[in-house]
Amino acid sequence: RPCAAMTVKIPDPPYIAAGALGGPIVMYLVTPMRNAMTLGALDSSKGLVRLYRDTFSGGFLRGWAGGHYVAKAALPGFLVLGPAFHMYKDLCKGSALGATALTAVSESAIFYGSESKNAQIAYNLDADKRGKPRIARYQSPYLPL
Repeated sequence: RPCAAMTVKIPDPPYIAAGALGGPIVMYLVTPMRNAMTLGALDSSKGLVRLYRDTFSGGFLRGWAGGHYVAKAALPGFLVLGPAFHMYKDLCKGSALGATALTAVSESAIFYGSESKNAQIAYNLDADKRGKPRIARYQSPYLPL
């Protein structure tokens, strides 16, 4: 039996612009929060103020360390995931649950490497200050494994 034809709707230009510009900007701007959460996961005894103090301890720009990797991944992430959801919904015969699950797998494949590398950079900056061992081999921001 032949495979059914599938149509993928290309988003309107304002949505493309929002994904291409807004996605990377937002993902970069939230880098200090992501870095603070990484440090909080390593030491749950620290409060919010202490985590942000540690995040920015090497200077104001240090808070955004590693954020450019996530911003680069945000470009395909924000442009592809919306249309991919609708394509997956067609593949799953209209199931929003199936489409959501497949979109989540796609999102993880796009962002895992860059977010892992960002977390490793934040950890190493903190490890240097505290005399802890560094992560020697960084996660590739382009390969999820």
